[in-house]
Amino acid sequence: MSTTAFPLSRVETSNLPAEAKTQIRTFYDRFKALAPSIQPDGGSPTVAQVSSDAKAMIWEEAMAALTGLALGVTEAVAGSLDVKVAGHTIPIDGLVVGGGALTSIAASIAGHGAAAPARNVSSAALAIFTQRKAKDFFSSGGGKTLMPAHGEPDKLLEELKNDL
Repeated sequence: MSTTAFPLSRVETSNLPAEAKTQIRTFYDRFKALAPSIQPDGGSPTVAQVSSDAKAMIWEEAMAALTGLALGVTEAVAGSLDVKVAGHTIPIDGLVVGGGALTSIAASIAGHGAAAPARNVSSAALAIFTQRKAKDFFSSGGGKTLMPAHGEPDKLLEELKNDL
């Protein structure tokens, strides 16, 4: 048995129920079998690496969820994520994208740990902004020139036949 940052021998000698030990061992063995395709260097991940990656993923997903929650509440209160200011339409989610990106860059330059969370907030807001603008564009008919088949598949098929 190989030694890891958290060796399986510690699990096997623990006071966990036998069924739990078997499940942990099975999970680890299955994950270890996938390791060469997952690890860039072909090595097996340690339990600590897997745990660290899982914690990072949970943190990133939580930041995305909180960003969505904040923008959802803002839209509910303001009535829209696009607000009029001095005759200009300002996308609030677009401001969050820019603010998150600038904060991430500044934090990275300063060596501060806020760079990754700010980047996650910016990415989540960008997904929301892009979804809204794509919906607006295609709902208003703007996508018809990009997608001639939308609503007119017979016409597109006829054009393809003629080109062949």
